[in-house]
Amino acid sequence: MDKFAKNIEFLAILCYYILMNQLTQIKTSVFGVDFHYSKSKIITEREIHDYHEFLFYIDGNATFRTETYRKKLSNFTLIFIPKGKYHIFTPETPESFTRLKISFKDGDITANLPEDFLLDVKLISNLEPFVLSLFEDIISVLKNGVDQTDGLRIYGNFLTALSSFAKINCATYGKNYSPVVHDCFEYIENNLSTDLTIQNLSKVLGCSASALSHAFKNQTGISLHGYISQKRLALAKTLLDKGEKPTEIYLKCGYKDYSSFYKAYVKAFSINPKK
Repeated sequence: MDKFAKNIEFLAILCYYILMNQLTQIKTSVFGVDFHYSKSKIITEREIHDYHEFLFYIDGNATFRTETYRKKLSNFTLIFIPKGKYHIFTPETPESFTRLKISFKDGDITANLPEDFLLDVKLISNLEPFVLSLFEDIISVLKNGVDQTDGLRIYGNFLTALSSFAKINCATYGKNYSPVVHDCFEYIENNLSTDLTIQNLSKVLGCSASALSHAFKNQTGISLHGYISQKRLALAKTLLDKGEKPTEIYLKCGYKDYSSFYKAYVKAFSINPKK
């Protein structure tokens, strides 16, 4: 009887967590801007993408890594991540990770932002009460369901928050990666179309291939091969969105032949690059 009761208790707890994870994944899109509120569950996603990300980190215990620095996040931190920039959240307690992600592509929104704002990741943790209230209202609307009027409301809140954030003197952090990893980021950024094997990179950077591979993975949270692949595919997606032909861009993205580019693109995005 005790064993049966324990099994029932376990199933009840399991069902509760499944239900909670389903109830706290809320998504909607307004005028091409995607709003995604998530709680108690980490979403598996690419660390480099072809859209801009405006992220309100609400609570949890996570380290945030970019191509520039690593930082342990505090609650109610606001982050702007430009397209093509590597970033990853490493939570110590995934069940308490809560965030609001707002993603959008180049267009009228980015045209109204300062040009230098789109160059690198921006982060601030001491938000003004007014900016906090905008995000609280967006989350409240998402939880209660979004109709046409509510859509205009959260879109307006987003534009106001983004504009306010762009005017703030955001915090900048020193390069706290080891010199070899920092130089590796820089070299890849400037030589994406070349043959970026670990062996070639290690020769350029003056270290062994195994030491470079280990240091990069340990400090950034992603393998060197995975990082290069994501950077190339994000560039390909951007060039395709600009109207360039798949058969003309694969060399720019570091692929030796169209076949290998085609396979990598379809695997990553589940769509033919020609479409």
